[in-house]
Amino acid sequence: MAGKGVFLALEASCATRKDDVERARARWAIQAKSVAVNPRLARVPVLPVVIGKTITQDAREAARGRKIWSVIGDDRETTPEGR
Repeated sequence: MAGKGVFLALEASCATRKDDVERARARWAIQAKSVAVNPRLARVPVLPVVIGKTITQDAREAARGRKIWSVIGDDRETTPEGR
């Protein structure tokens, strides 16, 4: 791979709920395993992300607790220490 890259395990929803956060985490786990077995891709990070117009409080807390990035409306919340 010539440059730096990243894979996104993305869940998009108009109204982001806790189950959307869980789906993003599940996608991340599957994608991370798939990338890890390919020697050419093993060093490319996979980031779980939820995107939506709104987010419920329990979904926000779940995303923070699981270190899942969120893009809600015009706001972005990231957890660089986690992934």
